[in-house]
Amino acid sequence: MIYYKELDLPYADLVQEKTLRYIKEQTKILTEPSSYIWHSLNFEEFIKHVPELFDAAKPLGLIPDMVALFVVHNPENSSMHADTYHHRARINFPILNCSGSSTSFYTNAKLVKVTNKNNSISNLKVVNTEECIQVASVEIKKPVLMRVDEPHKVEVPTGNPLPRITLTVGFTVDPVVLLE
Repeated sequence: MIYYKELDLPYADLVQEKTLRYIKEQTKILTEPSSYIWHSLNFEEFIKHVPELFDAAKPLGLIPDMVALFVVHNPENSSMHADTYHHRARINFPILNCSGSSTSFYTNAKLVKVTNKNNSISNLKVVNTEECIQVASVEIKKPVLMRVDEPHKVEVPTGNPLPRITLTVGFTVDPVVLLE
């Protein structure tokens, strides 16, 4: 199984730059750290600030329709999980402090659905982390298409700058076919 694929996308640098500007000017993510890792964004509002996201996805034949930020202020808040998003894959863009960190993928996981009571977002939590076997890992240095429905965890080594932020992008069709 192919868990991820690094992508050379046009406008990726501009998407990164404008997303960071959006975070600084339109959110409180940098000024008010939170234990929440997943930050859903209003797609229509975001795309007004970062329209190049459409151009970046165009060579893949994809049309973005969902954006969120995955923000790690404290590495202890990042747990092994699988996403319950309606598609099996998304593209993650590095935005801030991703160098040196990685997303690792695992097999042999037992999953239990959990829902955050504060934001109603569900995922599948891995309940047997000690028995899981790491099968792949990627440092998000450029856009990466990844299987978010497979057990994975963001690993941020001690001493790495924080927060670590990626922009995760969903599409009108599941891009998992590009991994098969």
